[in-house]
Amino acid sequence: SPVRSQVLPSIWRGYKLPRSKIIGEELPFKGGLSSQPNVPQEWLDGMMNSFQNGSLADFYDNYFGRTLTEKNLEFSLLKANKMLKGEAEDISFSGDVLVDVISMDLVYNADEYGHHLFQTACFLKEQNQLPKECQFMFWHKINPALYEEKGLFETVEKVLSEPTQKIPQAWSQKAFYQWVKTNDSTDYLKQMEKMAAFEFLLAEKGMVPLERAVRNYIYEQHHVPAYQRRPHSRSCHWRGCR
Repeated sequence: SPVRSQVLPSIWRGYKLPRSKIIGEELPFKGGLSSQPNVPQEWLDGMMNSFQNGSLADFYDNYFGRTLTEKNLEFSLLKANKMLKGEAEDISFSGDVLVDVISMDLVYNADEYGHHLFQTACFLKEQNQLPKECQFMFWHKINPALYEEKGLFETVEKVLSEPTQKIPQAWSQKAFYQWVKTNDSTDYLKQMEKMAAFEFLLAEKGMVPLERAVRNYIYEQHHVPAYQRRPHSRSCHWRGCR
């Protein structure tokens, strides 16, 4: 998408990467949604799994393909980019709850992914094993999700994404807390405070995509002839505990 070049690399990762990879674990999904009249439980579980553990790109493509336009998604990406870069008090909402939730979820994914990469860097630094290519992270002292320069983010991701999946989060978190206590972490903590506000809003409104997806399914089953449905994908933590 042309909008990819207009957003931070972390926003695009938050859109395309599976959620399970972003947070480093798979979240439960079976039975996560109570049974609905005329909606198979198998479909509900599959949709919930996509929402919990898949990518936002696939979720919205598979369950909102007829109702959510490419323009809507591009707007959400640009809005998320502005939210992630801006101050908390500058955040405004469009009035379209679904678009707002998509934007907030993109921000949350981007921030969470960058945060896990930084935690991993803290652990490796503590063990004197941090590759020299990533030493600059402790000069910037911010969440990598905020890196404006594409090359910097891609360097961090290339070096740290695999260790992030392998190192127990408890170890990385402990190393991060130690870094916070012994360094000037003002800018980093300011970003964390802003994200706390997003978590609150997502906890309040985050079920909207699931509710809309169920409504879309029911509508299509009763109003849309089978031959009109798109047969294939276009495919080109607040859900859990932070």
